[in-house]
Amino acid sequence: MSEINMIDKIAERWIAKLNDNEKSRLQRAVEGLKSGALRVTLVNDTAYQVANGERTYMVRYDGDRWACECPDFLNRGFRCKHLFAAFLAQ
Repeated sequence: MSEINMIDKIAERWIAKLNDNEKSRLQRAVEGLKSGALRVTLVNDTAYQVANGERTYMVRYDGDRWACECPDFLNRGFRCKHLFAAFLAQ
């Protein structure tokens, strides 16, 4: 199965579990990964760098919870596209 098909399949499984705000962010992550607009780099076992244009954000997973340092996640408390991109890329 291709990487793009795998991303779509994982996203399909998660979409029903999300609120409307998070659904749109998941969709933006899928589109960003497919187009190359979002690039995910593994930093270590619990951290990823997600490049989004000229900006790069750290996304961390502690085994229970995902967190991103972007303003969207920090100010709104919703899972952001960077977080979803890291999750889908892992």
